[in-house]
Amino acid sequence: VFFDKGVVYSEISKKQQNQVEFYNCIEKGIMNYTKSISLDKNNLKAYFNRGVIYSSISHYNKAILDFSEVISIDPFFDNAYDYRGNQYLKLSQYDKAFNDFKKACSFGNKKSCKKYLLKTKNYKKDYILKGLKIFLLFLIIYLIHNISKKFN
Repeated sequence: VFFDKGVVYSEISKKQQNQVEFYNCIEKGIMNYTKSISLDKNNLKAYFNRGVIYSSISHYNKAILDFSEVISIDPFFDNAYDYRGNQYLKLSQYDKAFNDFKKACSFGNKKSCKKYLLKTKNYKKDYILKGLKIFLLFLIIYLIHNISKKFN
């Protein structure tokens, strides 16, 4: 019953234009999923849905905890890895995000495969650019130092 109420409030919240009503529905959705979990600690759908709600209101760490719980109940739940990876990305925890996308990809989750490949490519590009910037900074310092020696 509580799980079903959580689903209803989650769906209603998506249609709310008024921010107060939106958060009221979100709060009721979280409350009902929490009650459902208290009755069945292995209710992975309640953990997963509550994690989605937490993510929608930028409570990324709480979402990670819920998606991690789903994974501990069912280590083959590919969407839990994908969603948890998204939370890690939002928290700039790239290595953890990539590991989750890679894991979900290994289970055949195509959107995770795309994210993994794209984010890995961008991450490597960013890493190279940061290295290049550091190199250029040291080169500039070196040149300034040597030029100042010539004028002294």
